[in-house]
Amino acid sequence: MRIRLCLGLAVLALSLGGCGLFSKPTPTPEPASVTFVFPSAALTGHFQSLEAEFEGAHPSVDIVLRAASPYGYLTGGSRADVLMIDQLAIAEAAQANLIRPVDPLLQEDLTLDRDAFYQGTLDALSWRGQLWGLPADVDPWVLYFNRDLFDAAGVPYPTSSWTWDDLLQAAFMLTDFSGATPVYGLIGDMSRADFVPLVYQNGGALVDNLVAPTTATFTDLATVEAIQWYVDLALSHGVMPTPQELDALGGFENAVVGQRGAMWYGPITERGGTLSGRQWPFEWGVTVPPGNRERMTLLSMRAYVMSNRTEQPKASWEWIAFVANRPPSSLSVPPLKTALESAEFRGAYRTDVAEAALGALEIGHTMPPTTWIEQVGGWIWQAMQRVFAGELPLSEALAQVQESAAPLVERASGN
Repeated sequence: MRIRLCLGLAVLALSLGGCGLFSKPTPTPEPASVTFVFPSAALTGHFQSLEAEFEGAHPSVDIVLRAASPYGYLTGGSRADVLMIDQLAIAEAAQANLIRPVDPLLQEDLTLDRDAFYQGTLDALSWRGQLWGLPADVDPWVLYFNRDLFDAAGVPYPTSSWTWDDLLQAAFMLTDFSGATPVYGLIGDMSRADFVPLVYQNGGALVDNLVAPTTATFTDLATVEAIQWYVDLALSHGVMPTPQELDALGGFENAVVGQRGAMWYGPITERGGTLSGRQWPFEWGVTVPPGNRERMTLLSMRAYVMSNRTEQPKASWEWIAFVANRPPSSLSVPPLKTALESAEFRGAYRTDVAEAALGALEIGHTMPPTTWIEQVGGWIWQAMQRVFAGELPLSEALAQVQESAAPLVERASGN
């Protein structure tokens, strides 16, 4: 009888798996901690609300928010798991092995797929055949116009179907030097790279491939034609100020606020003077930039990336996928198609702003994330300065940029 009792107790102990009456209870595991760094304290409230919602749905994950420079966390001693960075920093961060690609995680995620985003936004975060983050928000470039100046001149407002010819014709009718202050049909500012979309609208390119560039193409005929058209707006047609004339007007911002130009290109976050803090003292409108042989506009972006030093890749990805569905700013526009097509988006934006944003994202691209963009961009700016000053013809200036840029682009591509 004693032997049967001992055997019965032994069987009971085994059936309890060692964690019942005869063992210590297993402690509840600590939540995975994910530190998220974003660049502006103004976004703290937004991310705090998302933190509470996310942790409610993911009780095993603890989100730690940090409003600070993400670049210091990428390269410094303090650890971060997820960061919001500028799109143009992607290539340098990837090349320095500071962030990890997210393709495998996106492919495995059943709640999110590539088709949820506009293709141009994912192209902007791709480098050497891999995707390095998800779009946080998008800032498409649009065409703004001063309704008061259009009304005074009796010129119809720009529309999404405008071409270069329409823009030039309107600029002629709006340019007026008869008063005490000159008014130009278009305010151009090459320091803002507002001529770059024209290259692609004309079927040209600055590099052979926007996603994976291997060589510069500044001397291609379509590229030269497009930039020449931009230069001629000032030097031949007189409907746009030269850089020297723009300086005399007090610079781009003063020219816009002072109503010295009827049209100008700019990011959608700039509307109404929001970015500068100087409200535009006139009625304004906005539409998709005109096209020529093609339709194209620039996209500026911020992205969510995962640090290569994270010890919580699964939890970090869950946070990235969660916040990517919830854009952080009411000024920029969300990168997800469903968000842009929603009644909530339509209700939060002025009708013409919403339509311009939707149209711009359909045709939007950006310069590829590369390690050479800043250096080559400086060369282009210098070359354009010399063209406007009459020191060089455009074709010769672009040939010099091509000669300097081509080997740099090729080395960066690994060719």
